[in-house]
Amino acid sequence: MKNIASLLTVVLAAASAAAAPSGDARFARSLSVPLSSLAAAAAQAKSPAAAAPGAPASCEPAKELEVPFELTVPGAAAPLALTYAGCAEFGRNDYLAGYTERSYKGAGGYALTLVTGHDDGAYPSATPDESEVLVSKGGTWVARLGTIANAALVSGAPEGRAGWTVRADDPALDACRAALPKAVYGPNELWLLTAKTAYFYRQDCDICAELDACDLASGAVKAEITAHAVSCPDLAAYRKGTAVLYDRCAP
Repeated sequence: MKNIASLLTVVLAAASAAAAPSGDARFARSLSVPLSSLAAAAAQAKSPAAAAPGAPASCEPAKELEVPFELTVPGAAAPLALTYAGCAEFGRNDYLAGYTERSYKGAGGYALTLVTGHDDGAYPSATPDESEVLVSKGGTWVARLGTIANAALVSGAPEGRAGWTVRADDPALDACRAALPKAVYGPNELWLLTAKTAYFYRQDCDICAELDACDLASGAVKAEITAHAVSCPDLAAYRKGTAVLYDRCAP
């Protein structure tokens, strides 16, 4: 009987060790816990690694995030330019959802990490249309900007907290935004982005909506739809026959 009990102890200990989540899994799990818990988890999470040689130029989901960004650091004289440095996809296991980690590098040892959940685990987790935004310096986490919608991250508007902000730094899109008519209600919203054209939605009154198209090469803007309302089905014609880089209405 004593030998059987000892054997059971060994088996149970081995099973417990096998079930313990890896550092990557703990990091993914941290995305769905309260902020107070995330702060502690982030302190133990792996530091953002340099992009490995041969790292894929593009990953799923949220390819629209693979653009340069600007980082505003509290007290800094000017924003820092961040260059997209690569990505890696981490698959789900029996319990935790998979996630994609994208890396961006800037001067002074600053780096940005965007973690986008796959929402394919056994338990609720971060969804593919939002990303956890983390900043490091010299391999040490220095700021967590929260979970931000991908559409907001690529919109060109600064997003963040406590003086830390990030914004997509796309000269062509910035030129388009500058050329757009000013929206009366809220900002001009990027709804669809293809290789050649950006489509922006705006609302000028309770029953006045417009979809504007901007040519990315020239910055020329023209109204595509002017109606009482514009909705996702109206974009179908603009998706046909072209590569879609970002679609606000994608399921």
